[in-house]
Amino acid sequence: MYQRSTEREHGFKIWDETDEVNGYKATRVPKFTKMEFPTYDGKDDPLAWLQKCEDFFEEQQTPTEAWVPQATFVLQGKASDWYRNLRRMKGQPTWNKFVEECKIHFGPPMSMNPLGELTQLRKTDTVEDYCASFESLLGRTTGVTPEQSMWNFCAGLINVIIYEVEFARPITLCHESS
Repeated sequence: MYQRSTEREHGFKIWDETDEVNGYKATRVPKFTKMEFPTYDGKDDPLAWLQKCEDFFEEQQTPTEAWVPQATFVLQGKASDWYRNLRRMKGQPTWNKFVEECKIHFGPPMSMNPLGELTQLRKTDTVEDYCASFESLLGRTTGVTPEQSMWNFCAGLINVIIYEVEFARPITLCHESS
């Protein structure tokens, strides 16, 4: 019934998997999930926003060459001003260059050795604060395996906690911090 009214009123039909067209089974057009594209104003660390952009682009199968124009279309405030100047001075960047420039400009000061910072991180406040700092630094490193990140995480804990965590033999970092 819905298919008929759609066809009659709008001139198109929503095909059912069992529908046949000229003797052939019709295949459905893939449905894309409606997703809101995240905006960014430059006030916070851009890592989470950049990851959401990449997730959006991959989910929507956006061509790589459209990533920068689409991401920069939703920049607001000082982030928009920054990009306008970046583009004027250096031209339209590739996605990787855009990510790098965005992290440098809006992210926390980056050390030359984020892996070294990660291995030196120690729990001094709450476990929640330690987890947040660890996750932030881990996001700025490359080439760290899940096992290495788990043992680095444990190494930064105080003795009372470290023995409990190691005794639990967590499989992954997410498993251990929950």
